[in-house]
Amino acid sequence: MGDAGADGEAITVIRVAEAEIGVNLSRRLQSLLQACFPGYPGRSYFKLPPHFRYLAMTSGGGVAAQMGVEFRVIRVGDSVLRTFGVVDLCVTDSERSRGLAARLLAEMTEFARSCGMAFVVLFADDDRPLGQFPAQRQHRLHFPFARQ
Repeated sequence: MGDAGADGEAITVIRVAEAEIGVNLSRRLQSLLQACFPGYPGRSYFKLPPHFRYLAMTSGGGVAAQMGVEFRVIRVGDSVLRTFGVVDLCVTDSERSRGLAARLLAEMTEFARSCGMAFVVLFADDDRPLGQFPAQRQHRLHFPFARQ
């Protein structure tokens, strides 16, 4: 899936396993994460590396956005449910409000459905009261994966 970024450069969304990420890409991810999250540690993950990531890559090899995904199983009563957890979703300043986060989430949602995930977990933190968000940024995410 490719679209143009802020400077007209093509942006492509890819899914990559964490083990496949080399040193150079890891450094670019670390820079993006530290720019987006003040106080982020000096590595490309917070506590543990995610299982895989969705990356919005520019044609020049830059990282315009990234989203980590963790695979987990949880027990609910007698049921064991497979889930994805979204971590560290972020977009560079120059590419914000262009739908990149929504593209990453849409790609992951489709993958979650195809893998039979029961649900997806995403926690977000923002100090602004909800009324201060621009209208286009107020999204409700629905992940109706539960089996009927």
